[in-house]
Amino acid sequence: MSQLTNTSSLSSTSPAKVQAVTTQKVEPQAVKTIFIPEITSLVVQYLGKSAIASCTLVSHAWSQAFTSHLWRSINTSLLSTPTLSSSELSTYIIPLHELLRKFGGYITRLTITDQPENPSSSLGGSWLLDTSTHIIFDCDTVENLVHLTTKVNWFKKWAIRSMLHRNRATLRILWLMFAEQTSYATGPVVSEYMIEFPDRMVSLHSLYLDTWHVTRRELLVVLKACPALKLLSLANCSVVEGKRTELGLQLDVHSNWDTTSNTGTGTGTKTDKSTRKDDDDIQLDIDLDHSFQHRGIETFRMCSKLYPLLQHLPNITTLEFYRFDRRVDPKELTEFCASIRQYCPHLQVLLAYGFECSMLPAVLDSIPGLITFRGSTDPMTVLSMLSHASTLEEANFSDYTERTLIPLRFLEMCPRLRSFLAGNSSTTIAEVKLSLERGWACHGTLTELRLYIFKLSPVLIDAIMRGLKTKRELDCVARRSIAKLKTVNATASSARSNNNNNKDSNGNSTLKTSVDLESQEQQLQRQQWMALSEEQREFYGLFLRYSRAMPSLQRLNMGTGWYRIIK
Repeated sequence: MSQLTNTSSLSSTSPAKVQAVTTQKVEPQAVKTIFIPEITSLVVQYLGKSAIASCTLVSHAWSQAFTSHLWRSINTSLLSTPTLSSSELSTYIIPLHELLRKFGGYITRLTITDQPENPSSSLGGSWLLDTSTHIIFDCDTVENLVHLTTKVNWFKKWAIRSMLHRNRATLRILWLMFAEQTSYATGPVVSEYMIEFPDRMVSLHSLYLDTWHVTRRELLVVLKACPALKLLSLANCSVVEGKRTELGLQLDVHSNWDTTSNTGTGTGTKTDKSTRKDDDDIQLDIDLDHSFQHRGIETFRMCSKLYPLLQHLPNITTLEFYRFDRRVDPKELTEFCASIRQYCPHLQVLLAYGFECSMLPAVLDSIPGLITFRGSTDPMTVLSMLSHASTLEEANFSDYTERTLIPLRFLEMCPRLRSFLAGNSSTTIAEVKLSLERGWACHGTLTELRLYIFKLSPVLIDAIMRGLKTKRELDCVARRSIAKLKTVNATASSARSNNNNNKDSNGNSTLKTSVDLESQEQQLQRQQWMALSEEQREFYGLFLRYSRAMPSLQRLNMGTGWYRIIK
């Protein structure tokens, strides 16, 4: 009955009222432009943090939209202040503490690389900076860190431990640098304990340790706590055999890779007060040292002295050497190469910038199948790389300067080569012509090529690039200069167009000037082409035909910068 009543009431409604209801307009709701994601990203891209922060102080909408952006990345160098009095000091630290309590949850990237010059001082910017960083470490709201970079001194080491435990579920990149301070430390640096890591850091995928002295077991405990780790970097690190006890660092006298044996503490022998618990710990050390393997790490940055760690990293694919300018002992080199052959069956990428070239051939000969090489080279290193011609896909040896045909042999012998970047060489036009006539094995796979040819004139290079219909790739400085030039030209053009008296004459003169410039440029190019030798013209035609027939070639550099080929 209720349905019938509703139906009858609707039928009794006048047509005018029904039309008024149906034609009623819905007023659109106002949308704040600043909250549109595309607009927000543009503002963040083109405005600095200082400008955005100023706007958030006077606009509630801007504060809502950009507060998280302002606090997303924090560098403690911004906290340094001039010398303050005791009263001013307290009024400065309290607001910082309150701000961290309110906005600390937004911080995802934290960089702390400053260290106090005089930690014993009670006043001054250095003491304030140290106190400010401790406030950050102790703030409970800072619990969403994704990237943490910090320089750890003797005074901050324990404060950072709480930070790691609080962010163990979110940290993905961790960079810990130890700042040696022998004047304040109570003993040698080697006796310092490693920071106690959380039992589980499930999200950490990149770990950088710089200037640390640890035992093998301490390092393996850290690796075991990070199952998702993909990159491990040990720069200026010394890893010693032994264990830490209440008496200090007990070194293993049978260790053959103790990198700091001359600075260790302890006697290297076991104390007479050993208990059953100590025996269990020793057995745990042995089991962990010899059985543990981290199968997730793929990239290892190291020096040759750390080769015993390779047995714990069976799945590394990339081996990177940091700055390393000393010659390696032959015995050490032999054991290092033997470890690569035995424990690194998947190694494919070798990055050796600034490395001692004399030991690279032995390392290259130990790799089962090299795919990528970047770094310093000499003729013997290049010959060792050619032994991997069937698997090599990327070769970058920018400092190669020997007069030889070896750079061209890479193009002729490597069928899977995608990227080939040769340095300044003495390869001549005649040698390149012979190589093109023989054919390049990477004809169908090469995507980018940097090949410097001896005495190849810029005129010929420019002609080749025009023939291939390329577009020059500019760096950021060149892009900025061109943008400024376009702005100036646009302003000048606008000023001329606003002049009504000379509008027609200016337009005709501008058109005439552009035509004249184009004609002069074409005439200059013809004159420069006629000045080329017959050998250079023949090389132009041969190289142009061969390059056009390469289906994958996208980028080319012949000594005057990178050009992108427009297909």
